[in-house]
Amino acid sequence: MEIASPASGARLSSPLGIVSVRWANAVTGVATLTVGRVRHILRLEAPAGELRENVTLLEGSNTVAVEVDGARCEITVEVERSHGIAITAPAPVGPERAADFAGAYEGASCPAGVVSVNGFMQQFAVPESRGSFAEKVVLGAGFNHLAVQIGELYATLLVEATFAPAKLVVTLVWDTPATDLDLYVVEPSGGPGYVEHQPVEHPRQNRGR
Repeated sequence: MEIASPASGARLSSPLGIVSVRWANAVTGVATLTVGRVRHILRLEAPAGELRENVTLLEGSNTVAVEVDGARCEITVEVERSHGIAITAPAPVGPERAADFAGAYEGASCPAGVVSVNGFMQQFAVPESRGSFAEKVVLGAGFNHLAVQIGELYATLLVEATFAPAKLVVTLVWDTPATDLDLYVVEPSGGPGYVEHQPVEHPRQNRGR
């Protein structure tokens, strides 16, 4: 088992990363990828193979580790410090599951930006070189890595969510104004499941459970 990329000791110019993992002779079919304090549970489709997982890194040093059947591989990568973006929300401790991710930027030269939570990414429009952003994001219980990037500018934040873990969270995200989508969940028995509707006063909306 090995982390094929990024290379250990690499200095990265973006917190939006992809970790490539190679493995062989897997028995359980499950791998745990840990990025800092955030865990990704990965399903292995075969006893041997390679997979790629989107992750969100933090500015500074990051430890990335993967464990399969008790075997462990670990690397350290560095995300260079950036400037031009300041994050104002959420609070580092205690936000709700559907949280406001907001801040301000200046010196942007790209018409679109990206916010990322633990590897899950959403785009937003950047109409001017200076302005603010406000996006709804869905956090997991425990620690979360948040990042926002506009061109070469980025900022990151470690957030500890103190709400109780959910057994299952399903999130539907879209970015088209004046659009309404519905999310339906079907139980393994074939019957309809409960859907908690969380309307958001924003062109982008999230629905869960």
